[in-house]
Amino acid sequence: MIRSVRHLSTLRSTPRVAVVGAGPAGFYTAHRLLKLQPDTKIDLFESLPVPYGLARHGVAPDHPEVKNCQDTFDEVGNDPRVQFFGNVTVGDTLPVSKLRDNYNAVVLSYGTHTDRKLGIPGEDLPGVISARTFVNWYNGHPEHESLNPPLHKAETVTIVGNGNVALDIARILLSPLDHLKSTDITQQAYETLKTSKVKRVRIMARRGLLESAFTIKEIRELFKLPDTGFVAFPHTKWDDVLAAHKSYKRPLSRIVKLIEEYNLKAKQRDPAHASTLKQWSLDYLLSPKEVIANPDDPELVKTLIATENKLVSADGSGRIGVEPTGVTESFDTDLIFTSIGYASTPLEGIPFDDRKSVIPSSRGRVTDNGVYAAGWVKNGPTGVIATTMADSFDTAQAISDDITAGKLDGAKSGSDNLTQYLEDAISWDQWKKLEAHEHSQGDAAGKPREKVNNVAKMLEIARQ
Repeated sequence: MIRSVRHLSTLRSTPRVAVVGAGPAGFYTAHRLLKLQPDTKIDLFESLPVPYGLARHGVAPDHPEVKNCQDTFDEVGNDPRVQFFGNVTVGDTLPVSKLRDNYNAVVLSYGTHTDRKLGIPGEDLPGVISARTFVNWYNGHPEHESLNPPLHKAETVTIVGNGNVALDIARILLSPLDHLKSTDITQQAYETLKTSKVKRVRIMARRGLLESAFTIKEIRELFKLPDTGFVAFPHTKWDDVLAAHKSYKRPLSRIVKLIEEYNLKAKQRDPAHASTLKQWSLDYLLSPKEVIANPDDPELVKTLIATENKLVSADGSGRIGVEPTGVTESFDTDLIFTSIGYASTPLEGIPFDDRKSVIPSSRGRVTDNGVYAAGWVKNGPTGVIATTMADSFDTAQAISDDITAGKLDGAKSGSDNLTQYLEDAISWDQWKKLEAHEHSQGDAAGKPREKVNNVAKMLEIARQ
């Protein structure tokens, strides 16, 4: 009996796994699965000719330490058990059904590609730009190569939302140019920022200070920007947000203490000196109601009308929500950046929760027959890259458990049976050729790399 089992185990076919989306979630899932199931072969599919996803196009250029995760991703990409197929859009170029037919497991880790909406009049004006669009632009995502934000005409900017992405945008807008010159920000974005007239950035949130979504690292970086001053809270509003809670945990306590310190400094600052600084503020308990166009310049807006909120217990559980007070305020602003969250899009034949904008799953299992999810398409756009790593490891463990249990048995041909869909694909070696070009261009400019931000140019260089 034992001999029979051992004989059957030697006949078990090599698991073939397709990973859709070569960003942090896809790479971390592959990385962990290769350790758990060393016989597995993995194919990574990416719609762009370049990998790394959010690590390349979402992480702020002045946070190079966050991009160290790319070393792990390169280990995966260089592994002989892994193939990379860039420039392949699953659901368009390559039907999902073909992956399900030719792989034992399909991991959906394609992240988020659209933006959550405010749902207010004027939101679609040219002077209202989504955070995703702006961040992708200065990070060289080819989808937004032609954005060209009119920073040369804007003095006041409002950012709606106060997560880390919102603070990234504020910092990029307010940073001295010499802080950005040696980063991997695109030359196109750098030249645009050189013409910027932005002097005032307002960061607006619908809830209170104690519900802030940013981390202490991000807010501290803003406070420490040279030639930039924080605008003090009006006394009553500061008291209101602190009175909403009687106690709070240590991480929040550190943030409040830091803000109190700089709020006091702002109140004590000499007005003459303050007038020479770029300025930024944290504006709480405000929900955008309407955007008014600029009658003299269609690229800009004129006014953001917002409703004042009050904090309430949302459901009796202690979770804090807001209610409108009926009072409105008007804010003069030239541009608005909306940073209220990203959204995923569905794939044909795959369950999708439209309200939450995620693929519903249990420990990453989407179906009982080999479909899994990881990262933001699984959980929504929350957490940092380390959060995505832990979540992806959990999905990899579920796949490994299913392989061990024999739930994913069966000989599959993988990409060998998909050649007609992969004729225009970019290989890992071709990507590395493109990356070498970016590094070479970056060396000449005194920066880590100069990203190519045009798909046609990417393909031309990669295929040389």
